[in-house]
Amino acid sequence: MINTDQLQRWCNPNTFLSALLIVLLILAINAMIPARVDANLRLDIQKNRSAINSLNQRRDIETRQSRWVDHLDLANNGRFAHPRLGKLGFDEHFFVDIETTFVVHQAGNYEFEVASDDGFALNINGRNICSFPRPRALSSQRCRIRLDEGEQRFTLNYFQAGGQAGLSVRYGLQNQRQRYWFGEDSELLSIQR
Repeated sequence: MINTDQLQRWCNPNTFLSALLIVLLILAINAMIPARVDANLRLDIQKNRSAINSLNQRRDIETRQSRWVDHLDLANNGRFAHPRLGKLGFDEHFFVDIETTFVVHQAGNYEFEVASDDGFALNINGRNICSFPRPRALSSQRCRIRLDEGEQRFTLNYFQAGGQAGLSVRYGLQNQRQRYWFGEDSELLSIQR
């Protein structure tokens, strides 16, 4: 049975104020802790000194930074941003280079769907499988390649000229609907760490 005297002692303005302050303190500490994701893919982000009109133009790098992400879902709300980490890189005139190794567990005809704003080039094992070297609004391309089981080399180059930005890469077998973000392991392939 609940003792009304004890209940009245606990249910007073000081108790409620203390509980509210504890909740606010927990929320403030949580907001100060930076978001973290698995370090699967390293982005080499390079700010160019001048405007970029083509992926193939000569680079004149002003500054650079490296960021790690778990997968390539970097087209969020018209920005080059990760869903958990937020905005990455610079506002405009930058290049991004991504190089990694992945292992194919199931041989087959693969499809890599690359969405970019602006240009990109995707190479697997040194072979260009698709690209768009000029500025454009966010658009996607399906890039197809036959892959055997075993280790493969993935290289993706991207540039942002100005305005809205974004880059994402999904993969799967051509004859299946299931798609995974590149960087996300599946029964089809996994990233070498």
